[in-house]
Amino acid sequence: VRGGDYVDVDRLFFLGPILPSKIERLMCSIKWKDQGWGNRKGRIILLLKDEQDQVIASYDPFGLAEHEWKQQVTRTEIMENPFLQSSRKNLRLDFWLHVGGGGGHVMFLENFCAVLLVH
Repeated sequence: VRGGDYVDVDRLFFLGPILPSKIERLMCSIKWKDQGWGNRKGRIILLLKDEQDQVIASYDPFGLAEHEWKQQVTRTEIMENPFLQSSRKNLRLDFWLHVGGGGGHVMFLENFCAVLLVH
């Protein structure tokens, strides 16, 4: 995934589901890396949005991508996470990328997976 020319903005990775209820647990995994030199800018951002497309909460499950390929897994429980505590029925869970700007920043992604336990 390439960043824009000197534009440091987030971009939609994919639209997630409309939640049937609160998220109790979230597990995310990915194999990824930043471009391998220069500043590390790449990250995945999860957004909870309401029916008017307003952001209710955001969550960065992995932090910044490393310069070398790395497999990462995160497991998050509702009791320890304000993002999950903000989740509720009829919110949409969207997945965004922050690649970075500065004239063509690049991020490499493989095998992204998100599993939600709703109750």
